[in-house]
Amino acid sequence: MLQIAIVEDEADLAQQTKDNVVRYLNEHGLEGNIAVFNDGMDIAENYKPIWDILLLDIEMPLLNGMSAAQKIREQDATVVMIFITRMAKYAIKGYEVDALDFILKPITYAQLSMKLPRAIERASQRQKHLFVTVNGEKQRIESSAIYYIEVRGHWLYLHLHNQTLEVSGSLQEIEDRLKDQQFSRCSNSYLVNLRHVDAVKKDSIVVGANTLPLSRGRRNAFLSGLANSVTGGNMK
Repeated sequence: MLQIAIVEDEADLAQQTKDNVVRYLNEHGLEGNIAVFNDGMDIAENYKPIWDILLLDIEMPLLNGMSAAQKIREQDATVVMIFITRMAKYAIKGYEVDALDFILKPITYAQLSMKLPRAIERASQRQKHLFVTVNGEKQRIESSAIYYIEVRGHWLYLHLHNQTLEVSGSLQEIEDRLKDQQFSRCSNSYLVNLRHVDAVKKDSIVVGANTLPLSRGRRNAFLSGLANSVTGGNMK
């Protein structure tokens, strides 16, 4: 699902842009979550890298789109940015923040439908990710950063390089969300990122600094998935 933010201080233009984005997604069978921010300050302050595409108005009262983009780039190097402006000359500076393109106001559906395909294509090239809720706050986690996921009761524990996140949910649900992303179960309680497997032993595997059980019933499927993994691990 695409995560798209519209940053526009004029309410009628913001709604028009949102309606056009919704129309485009519906016509092309795409799913998206669309949020509207009234000023660059609203999105740039305490920015979280959960967005795929930003449609940024350049002229806003508190924090203009260019300044907001510069702040956002410090936190998110790959989010796709498209500037919205009444004067093309203001969009030239967009290259300084690696903006993909710009759209001139007033925005029409025809304009937007020409710009969005390339934005969506670039967004699709970003690392695969999960959105999880940690302590009531939604966070975006790159799947490649997850070493393994452990289930204990009704809680999941996402083990990353230097931290562990506790989230609610089922292991089956998160396994479905990570389908085709090189994850496999080594037992009923552990879902492992095959890219972080360092060794396979008789009844266990080594993932980073941790040794996890490898059940007899899961062994063949796990080893098959590991063998087919593009990046694999250094087998010892």
